[in-house]
Amino acid sequence: MSSLTTPQLLNQLRSSAALNQQSQSLQQGSLVGGKILKLYPQARALIQIGGSQMNAQLEASLSVNERYVFQVQQTKPMLRLKVIEEENGKTLQSSPQVIQQLGISSPSKSQMNFVSELIQKNIPFTRQDLKEALHILEQSGSRSRASQVLLDMFSRNLPIKSSVFHALYTRYTDPSSLTASLQSALNGVENFANQSQASLGHQLQQTLGRGGSSLPLDQAIMRTLMNAPIGEQKTALQLLKRSGHVSNQMSLSQLQDQLSIQDPDKLKNQLTSLLEQQLPVSKGTKSVIHQFSSILNKITDTTGNVAEHMPPKLEQALNQLTESLRGAGIWSSLKVALTNQGASEQSLKVLEYLIGSSNPTKVLNENRSSLKEVTNTLNQVMNQQLSKGESVKLIEWLRHGLQESNEMAMSMKDQFLVKLKAYTQLSGINYEYQLAERGEAPSPSLKGSILQAMQDPLAPHVGERLQRVLNHLNAAPIMMQESEQSIQFNVQMPGEWFGIEQDVTMDVEGNKKENGEIDPDYCHILFYLDLHSLKETVIDMRIQQRVVQLTLFTENSGVEGLIQMLKPSLEKGLEQLNYKLSTVRHKEINLKDSSETATNRTNAPTRNTGGFDLTI
Repeated sequence: MSSLTTPQLLNQLRSSAALNQQSQSLQQGSLVGGKILKLYPQARALIQIGGSQMNAQLEASLSVNERYVFQVQQTKPMLRLKVIEEENGKTLQSSPQVIQQLGISSPSKSQMNFVSELIQKNIPFTRQDLKEALHILEQSGSRSRASQVLLDMFSRNLPIKSSVFHALYTRYTDPSSLTASLQSALNGVENFANQSQASLGHQLQQTLGRGGSSLPLDQAIMRTLMNAPIGEQKTALQLLKRSGHVSNQMSLSQLQDQLSIQDPDKLKNQLTSLLEQQLPVSKGTKSVIHQFSSILNKITDTTGNVAEHMPPKLEQALNQLTESLRGAGIWSSLKVALTNQGASEQSLKVLEYLIGSSNPTKVLNENRSSLKEVTNTLNQVMNQQLSKGESVKLIEWLRHGLQESNEMAMSMKDQFLVKLKAYTQLSGINYEYQLAERGEAPSPSLKGSILQAMQDPLAPHVGERLQRVLNHLNAAPIMMQESEQSIQFNVQMPGEWFGIEQDVTMDVEGNKKENGEIDPDYCHILFYLDLHSLKETVIDMRIQQRVVQLTLFTENSGVEGLIQMLKPSLEKGLEQLNYKLSTVRHKEINLKDSSETATNRTNAPTRNTGGFDLTI
């Protein structure tokens, strides 16, 4: 197993969703290889394109078991393909013919093999993208590795650009891990006295999971309240109010006059509790819940039979909001937050009934007292929801607390969440997303600092090391795949955040809800770890209707007893999050078995229905 790389292990367990979506990524003008599997009467045929098998109406004379190159003529209302021919009328069936059409003379063997693989694997491509890929291929040191990265880029329908290629090439093939790349860059910039590079060195330390402040958390917060820009001071004050540590009436000047934070240990517990109360939903969904809570306040605070005399506009708004909440699929998360806040089981059932009802007015009329109770609890939950700036500051404080020698008391789940969010903020892997979302410079991050530093003259070895780190950071957003129904993304973190030497890699694939968020009821998560005792370990977690199946892949066959010992605590922890544990299995990693499984999945036909899917 030691010869396997992280991507190889993860790819063997990852579903073939990306390949199965190839037929959906066909665009007008793109080329794709295809094979005629069967011929039927009346000019019909079964063909394979991408990962799909389709029924086709033929308007050209084709032979069974032959492979052809097609050009997409149209995608709607029916997929229409044209068989590509040479000037002499012969159909294109080989890579030399395709390369010749691109106008490339004397192609290399690696170029020929690459085009042949594209055609054999039925991966769509355009002429322009193929020319760019062949150019990148020729500029690469290891042609075989470069070819595999480029094939993956085409399979994922990624932009065929040099920057994208180098980011993925680093992630897939660079023997140095993210941790090693960060450390190498840190060693490079530490030799310079330049102030900006010293600041960059500090950011590298933080991104590695080091470099905590020597100040206790309460003193660090007080320093923010006294010396930070006024906007940051106000954010800190608001965060202390939301946590319940200071009263809502306290002003910034009053807090500054105290010169210290009272009861630091209590504050840590309050900040942890505040984190647990945050709903894992988007800003837009939180806005819908706020509106829903506001309407329930108006209705339940009114005396008399409100349901019978509800103003039409209010009733219409209630119907629209309950419909939006049903589509958002947020009940499971909302139920956990309300339960933590002390809502009774009866009031929760009534609220669930209200949100799920097609006639919420009737439900209100029949359950006014229970709804009044749960509305008050809902108000408490929503009053604790944080703004973007407050969330960033909370994660910063919690990270600070976790790095103190007297570490904060926090569940493993919350520790993982804090470290993941802190790493995301510090590294800047979402730098471009923030830039596009806000239309202004994102908050300070390692990625932003590297981009700024590389605009200035650097020693060659420093520039190369920073570029390698940048490639690692760029790979995360590039590797994210999203369709209308699903989303897939990958996160790689330095292991020092979790007390291990090597990187921690997490691969997430899930369905999307109507509002675009990941559906926590249906998802697939892979963790790759290199542990001291278990060595290389992959945890495969599959969730269906909030039922969890876990498979642990290790080199060590003697972990069964450990799994059984930890299973009860795992079941309890999942129950607190409204999940149910189904099975926990252990398997020794076997490359041959895993490869065969992945191959069988990839080759399985995904589409074979009656009628015609396309015309050739």
